[in-house]
Amino acid sequence: AEFAYAWSNRGFTKYKRGDMKEGIKEIAYSLELDPSNAYAYRYLGIIAMENGDRGKAIELFETALDLFYTEKYGDDVEEMLNKLR
Repeated sequence: AEFAYAWSNRGFTKYKRGDMKEGIKEIAYSLELDPSNAYAYRYLGIIAMENGDRGKAIELFETALDLFYTEKYGDDVEEMLNKLR
């Protein structure tokens, strides 16, 4: 499961550097390794938000929160979610 976080971080870095398709693929793979990877849902939420898919972003951020993102990592997902609502 610890490798899931490496895959999601690597995928988000690739996405941010412009290799969007491969980045999203790697984040999705991280969820195959660990379906409870709240960080991967955060990354996918940010990607959806940046691509103008507000509904999908809200859904992904809510999933991250359901997986105890705030307790593990802090308030940033909650803050992004509040801006979308």
